[in-house]
Amino acid sequence: MKRMSMTIQDTWPFVIAIMMGACSAGTKAVSDEMQPEMTLGQSDLGMRLLDVSHQNDQTHAADSGQAASVCDSGYQAPQSVPIAGYPDLVEASGLAASRRIEHRYWIHNDSGHEPIVYSVDQQGRLMGRLTIPVNAIDWEDMAVARCPGRDDSCLWIADIGDNLSQRSEVSMVITPEPDGPGDRVADEVWTLRVLYEDGPTDAEAVFVASDGSRFWIIEKAGGRRIKLYESQGTIRNGGQVVMRSILEFDAPGIAIERGRLVTAADLHPTGTRVLVRVYTGTYEYRLTEPERVSDIAGQAPVTVALGPLSEGQGEAVAYSADGRHALTISEDPEGQTPQPLNIYRCTDP
Repeated sequence: MKRMSMTIQDTWPFVIAIMMGACSAGTKAVSDEMQPEMTLGQSDLGMRLLDVSHQNDQTHAADSGQAASVCDSGYQAPQSVPIAGYPDLVEASGLAASRRIEHRYWIHNDSGHEPIVYSVDQQGRLMGRLTIPVNAIDWEDMAVARCPGRDDSCLWIADIGDNLSQRSEVSMVITPEPDGPGDRVADEVWTLRVLYEDGPTDAEAVFVASDGSRFWIIEKAGGRRIKLYESQGTIRNGGQVVMRSILEFDAPGIAIERGRLVTAADLHPTGTRVLVRVYTGTYEYRLTEPERVSDIAGQAPVTVALGPLSEGQGEAVAYSADGRHALTISEDPEGQTPQPLNIYRCTDP
């Protein structure tokens, strides 16, 4: 999404005042629209939800063999890591953890920029750029999963931005993940045509099955109820998939203007959790089985973070490759300066 005339930051003073008023009055929630229940803890806004109700699932991260596990106890306040060496990375809109190189992350810009994916380590240091020879219309989210039809790790880039709901088709760009640092040009690229069964849709959030067999798109609509779409058909280069609406659920976040617009998502390496990013925070849905996304419906998600206040236009979210941490990054609302990477570490030892 392009820069907005008024950012979410402009509304935070009102949000903070409402929250603190509710807490001082002993109220658990500001309204019946603010989910889930909140308890006082440590974060930019002085609020944090900890959840200890789930058993610790363990599996192996797709493509890398890294052991992956979930975070049961909750997440710490964000550690802010400046991004160095990429002056052009000012409108971060997609974020994903590498499955080939430990502690490496991929980031891309929003529309209006070159088709480049940037690599940084967890200290925010420049690791390389991957130029993808395609026409980037409006890249909005990305994931790392297996390549279609083969046992290799691929970047999945969702060129699905459609604020006016007028694109007759959008696309998924898929390319093998580089196995080392440095600048390079992708020499193998799959392009998948994507159509919605019920017509053009405003959406920015995508998550992908670890085996690359299917993916999901979450509607961005400003209303309380939003749709979750699932891809239908075989994923192959030059092919077409239809996105079918499989359920509706309440958008997470705070009920202020643009506060519940869904801007990003990510599937946990175990397949048992889904991160959903909105402008007012990051939320986690917990599934009873890997990729059983029907569990999202009717569920009050766990709050990973409110805000943070420093992110004026947060449109990217990801799990770490080991599944223990969540990460976010914002666009610069002024389009001038690269924004820091925020890391929310698990409170489990």
